[in-house]
Amino acid sequence: EQGCNKEFNTSGKHLLTALAPNERKSGFYLLDFAKGESPLVYEDAEISNLIVSDGGNAIAFKEQTFDESPSIRVMSLSKPAAIITAVESNPHQKQFTWGSSKLIHYEDSHKNKLNGALFYPAGYEAGKKYPMIVYIYEKETYALHQYVNPTLENNNGFNVTNLTHQGYFVLMPDIEYREGDTGVSALDCITAAVRSVLAMGCVNPAKVGLFGHSFGGYEVNFIVTQTKMFAAAASGSASADIVSNYLEYKNHFECLDLWHFENQQYRMGKSFYDDQEAYHRNSPIEHASNITTPLLSWVGSKDNSVNPAQLMELYIALRRLKRKNIMLVYRDDGHVFSKTENQVDFTCRLEEWFDYYLKDGPIKPWMVAESSGLASEQISDHPISPNDRMK
Repeated sequence: EQGCNKEFNTSGKHLLTALAPNERKSGFYLLDFAKGESPLVYEDAEISNLIVSDGGNAIAFKEQTFDESPSIRVMSLSKPAAIITAVESNPHQKQFTWGSSKLIHYEDSHKNKLNGALFYPAGYEAGKKYPMIVYIYEKETYALHQYVNPTLENNNGFNVTNLTHQGYFVLMPDIEYREGDTGVSALDCITAAVRSVLAMGCVNPAKVGLFGHSFGGYEVNFIVTQTKMFAAAASGSASADIVSNYLEYKNHFECLDLWHFENQQYRMGKSFYDDQEAYHRNSPIEHASNITTPLLSWVGSKDNSVNPAQLMELYIALRRLKRKNIMLVYRDDGHVFSKTENQVDFTCRLEEWFDYYLKDGPIKPWMVAESSGLASEQISDHPISPNDRMK
């Protein structure tokens, strides 16, 4: 680009960012072309946001883990071993019991080596079996060392720290996709990841839940048509019929959705007309009659990314099949919740849903129709308040 120096200066010393994806270690190295590279700081943590002092003799960076809130650390380059904490963001956390995180490894049926982030319940006791919620999207192990504040204000209802404090394991696994088999690939990788955790002996295999939003919601919709591994599932703002979705026109973006399926996130690789069987094979609605897992669905009525009619289609199918399914429709909100009252409301409902199916918790009034085996649509005009959640 104009004004950009494209030459890499090989004299002097340089700071390099270091990351080990299969270990999730990170940090910074000092590169001296005469002596080679040496680590300045390289730890089992998320280390980022490097700043170099004006004189070039010190650096500052942010460091965090799942159970240690972000801090600003300062290091002298003349004495690299001397690191001081300049700012600690959440010192009062030490007063509370917290969960922890661990990187796990597993293989799919094609021998691809994969990783997952496993979060332990706060106050974990060895020998005890816990319920577990699996959060899926694409590659999720980046979250292993991310500190998450517990809150009811979540734009898709999910908060890993909330759940670990409520006695859940949480698994966030990676998925390796095969072109033309997006749903099948997700099924393969997610079930392999869950089996690897179950083999550890710390999770009750009858109390495993599945959660996904947007593309992750599509994956949830497909997976529950193919396995009975999960005691309950939740899917939001998601596609359920990839054939009809493929042929949609998005008014908000003024474009067709073909590209999203052929060459982008859905990774089908071909048009529907070049491989109709693959589209049908990976479309949840085609296999809806196989679903026995209780499913909580939700949409914002003004979702401009995924047509709310997609989940409505699955809801109607499950209602006709008399399967356990509740659909929540939030008026005047979008693909993710921007309104605080909706964030709080759905976070509470999601936790109540999983508490009922995974922890034998009480059934709530909004779930009564579901308990009889019938589907029930809920229009959220009267959100749950945080005070109601505590009752």
